[in-house]
Amino acid sequence: AGVKAPSKVMKPIDETNVEEFLPPKPPKKKITVLGFNETQPNFNSDYLVKGLLDAGELSLFYGASGTGTRFVVLDLALHVALGLKWRDRKVKHGLVIYVAAEAGNGMKKRILAFKTYNKIDVNQDETFALIPHSLNLQTDTEALILAIKETEERYKTKAKLIVLDTVARVFGEGNENEAQHMNRFIDRCGVIQHETGAHVLAVHHTGKDESKGARGSTALTGALDCSFLVTKDCIKCAKLKEEQITSEMYHLLH
Repeated sequence: AGVKAPSKVMKPIDETNVEEFLPPKPPKKKITVLGFNETQPNFNSDYLVKGLLDAGELSLFYGASGTGTRFVVLDLALHVALGLKWRDRKVKHGLVIYVAAEAGNGMKKRILAFKTYNKIDVNQDETFALIPHSLNLQTDTEALILAIKETEERYKTKAKLIVLDTVARVFGEGNENEAQHMNRFIDRCGVIQHETGAHVLAVHHTGKDESKGARGSTALTGALDCSFLVTKDCIKCAKLKEEQITSEMYHLLH
């Protein structure tokens, strides 16, 4: 009787099919699983601005053109960088990276005005760094994270706050009114948060109808830990996940 041929012929291993013979690769992302007894909430979360912004969160400051939203955010960022109370609220002193993707040159003048008003030597170095040009987070996130790491090395401290000013100028390709495109932006913000541990604060505008809140897809609102509407008269809390603030913080635009 003849020899029966094997039902399956093994292919020789070469450069074109070597991955077929390798064990499966482990997943890139590790899933965290908490037991029932490990789900106690942390009521002592690390704050950035006490009662308003917590470390590592994602927040949004938005308003109509001309209401001073950028003024408010820069003022907040500089107070964090200098460790000064912001509107009578304690801050955690730390490194601030401010991406001035819109009006970068004008931002330098505002910083000089802040130094002059607060009697700070113009040559004095503080834990504040300015990126005075636009970025495309769809392609530049890794470069931004590298710049943050290099700045942390320069100042020998971790970044506490990263400001993206504005959403439109760092958004990259796509339509901010489309949820799938806005989710890409949210994902990029999440990568920055994960890689740096810093609070990410984005500056945005209202749409034509200011009563409908921040411009673009509501996917952004859903992803935020907190948001604040800036008007000519006040800063109003629009969203907080962990606590409710009903009072408005009045401010003067100098």
